[in-house]
Amino acid sequence: MTIDRDAFGLELLRIPRREHGPRLTFATDTNPDGSWTLIDVDRHAPADPRDRAICRALLLHALRLLDEAEQDQQ
Repeated sequence: MTIDRDAFGLELLRIPRREHGPRLTFATDTNPDGSWTLIDVDRHAPADPRDRAICRALLLHALRLLDEAEQDQQ
């Protein structure tokens, strides 16, 4: 396997893309019909500026929680 050096600066083994598996999914506000638009943000950025801002804030919050959990384990 090759090393993917474009993965946010991490050296990750290049894994073939699959249609199923772990994903980071952002659900937009409710549509008029009561459904949500789901965006796999690890593959595509939301187009709407408001959705992008909310998604970015959620990702940053999740990263902060992960960092705190790692510090607690040390």
